[in-house]
Amino acid sequence: MTTICLVSQSLLLTFPQQVISCELEEAIITKPHSPIITQKVIQTAKDAGGKEYKDCIVYCLLIVRGWFKKQSKNEPWDAELYDARVAAADVIAKRM
Repeated sequence: MTTICLVSQSLLLTFPQQVISCELEEAIITKPHSPIITQKVIQTAKDAGGKEYKDCIVYCLLIVRGWFKKQSKNEPWDAELYDARVAAADVIAKRM
């Protein structure tokens, strides 16, 4: 399970670093037809667990969400970035 959480974290670290910057508003990430959280992103998250652990991904996204929340509190200079990642984890988990 920890391995899947780490895979989920790396996915969420990779995607946001490429498409979510500090200036990006949370509303853009969370809107229904977000150009940020696309169907490709959702499918990649679904595929992260493979066949054996595919049902664990939503739980792992929630664990990763908690990690980003802690980082947001521990690193206030990047709080907006981590909060955007929290929002991304929420949206991906809900759409799965």
